[in-house]
Amino acid sequence: MIERAAALLAREPATLYTLLDGARDRSISRRVRASELPSQSLYEGEGGDELAPFGPYLIELPSAAQAIEAWLREDWGKSRGVFLTSKEPFAAVRRHLRRFLKVQLEDGRKVYFRFYDPRVLRLFLPRCTYEEWIEFFGPVESYLAEAEDGQALLRFRRDADAPDPERMGLAT
Repeated sequence: MIERAAALLAREPATLYTLLDGARDRSISRRVRASELPSQSLYEGEGGDELAPFGPYLIELPSAAQAIEAWLREDWGKSRGVFLTSKEPFAAVRRHLRRFLKVQLEDGRKVYFRFYDPRVLRLFLPRCTYEEWIEFFGPVESYLAEAEDGQALLRFRRDADAPDPERMGLAT
């Protein structure tokens, strides 16, 4: 199953990124640093260094299925992050994603928005208005997340006709 997911992700035509949640697993920040891949926390500024180990990390992945598989083996089925694709450079993707770290609720309160948790992304994207969809995707061509049952990879495409994800089964 993990091999199939890695093969599907390796075939993505744009640059593949993963966005991992340091709050879901304390080892993520250490693994990111050890990987030597282009990566950076989405947090910065005042308090950013303190929050970084517990926040989301954007990581640019190589297109080799074996390298992708190594990340999947650690994180698949544990709701630790999502994948995304973009033709834009790392800095532009990171800048875009940072815009969504906090959202304002109807009562005016600002809260952290953990869109990089597949459980949140799976609920959020199908409920977006067209305008929200376009704003949230920005330079991102697709968001990919594990299905709730872990038996499929869900792909939400910016240019989709409907907000429902494409379900790519992982059974061989």
